[in-house]
Amino acid sequence: MKLDPCVMCVYQRAALFGVAAGGLVGALAPRFGLLRLLGYVAIGASAWIGLDLAREHVAIQSGASMNCAFLADFPAWAKLDEWLPALFMPSGSCDEIDWSFVGYSMPQWMIVVFGAYLVALAYAETGARLLDARASLEQLWSRQVDGVPVVTVYRTRMQ
Repeated sequence: MKLDPCVMCVYQRAALFGVAAGGLVGALAPRFGLLRLLGYVAIGASAWIGLDLAREHVAIQSGASMNCAFLADFPAWAKLDEWLPALFMPSGSCDEIDWSFVGYSMPQWMIVVFGAYLVALAYAETGARLLDARASLEQLWSRQVDGVPVVTVYRTRMQ
């Protein structure tokens, strides 16, 4: 397709790699709470930053803002544009719309993608907590004292 990525596109790619790295960390040890939390934080932070970058990119393309550099400014400890220039070397202009699908540009679709990551992350965390709560309740309901379910013993004492 020969699409030349701009600086904002390159930064959004880096955010996608952050989401992928967080998912990989969480997938390696999902039962180990600290690693799962680290994965959730990486996914959430990367998706939030990516969403903010995509919103700013849409503003640039619509003419509402003109904050777009020509070179990527990665930190010294992560010079992605030097290490992987095929993926992270900007060569296009932020205000040009080179690609669209169903009438939406790439940064507009990236808003959808990063938003979906944030919704999925919220659902994954609350869904896991709901499943843990349900398992705890099922365990409580299945307990017995002298062959009588705990719930029946509790009701009898309350009367």
